[in-house]
Amino acid sequence: MEETRKISDYDVVIAGGGPAGTAAAISLRRENPSLSVAVLEASDYSEARVGETLPPAAQPLLSRLGVWDTFLEEEHFASYGTCSAWGSDELFDNEFIYSPHGRGWHLDRRRFDSMLAREAVKRGARLYTSCSII
Repeated sequence: MEETRKISDYDVVIAGGGPAGTAAAISLRRENPSLSVAVLEASDYSEARVGETLPPAAQPLLSRLGVWDTFLEEEHFASYGTCSAWGSDELFDNEFIYSPHGRGWHLDRRRFDSMLAREAVKRGARLYTSCSII
């Protein structure tokens, strides 16, 4: 039988189990393993999520989190650049060939978010899925 805990039982409670929330949980546990960390996620990671392109500069961040090898095992599609418009109709090209970190990746966000959540749990965070904060 699973034990029931209250939010007040944790040192840190993170609202949202997306990349920012799970990266925060991984970082907190790495820096202070004695912290009790809970991540509250509204989904169960089974639904499709809007994808995106991860730039090459994310590689050192994923390495620092200790999830780089696991990320590579997920086999996201290669991306060699992006083209976007922000605040105007003019497109801006960002060619990754100029990056010292190489290429980027087209993410399957469901897999990416789920992988980060699993890694947070491996490091001792507690993950609560299909929950809401009232």
